[in-house]
Amino acid sequence: MRRLRPVLALALIGGWLPWGGCATPPRAEAPAPATAKVVVENLTGWPWRVAFEPLGTGRAAPQPGSWQPVSPRETKTFSVAGGAYRLRREPVAPNGGPVLSEGADESVELLLVPGRTYTWPLATLFSGDGGRP
Repeated sequence: MRRLRPVLALALIGGWLPWGGCATPPRAEAPAPATAKVVVENLTGWPWRVAFEPLGTGRAAPQPGSWQPVSPRETKTFSVAGGAYRLRREPVAPNGGPVLSEGADESVELLLVPGRTYTWPLATLFSGDGGRP
């Protein structure tokens, strides 16, 4: 009789083990991120400003207040909702105004995918301090 007890115990434990997995609640998957990250790297000694404008708005230029400053040699990260955008950039003159002439278009259109990170370097041929940007 003593030899049957370990066999009976193993049979009972073995019969309960498959049921143990069902008692564990299923793992919830993490929600997908809703934003894309855009890392703007200013490689110059000049301040710049950038704007993220959703496509399909019908606007020819960024709205007042939509420009974001980027200081000289600064790396700045922006979280932007996924979608199609026109990204605009322009260097800023010492008096605070734009360096580019009216009508000059320094922009690119692209699709920002949520969960992805994009790097956007700001540089010119004259990236040194003291010269024109």
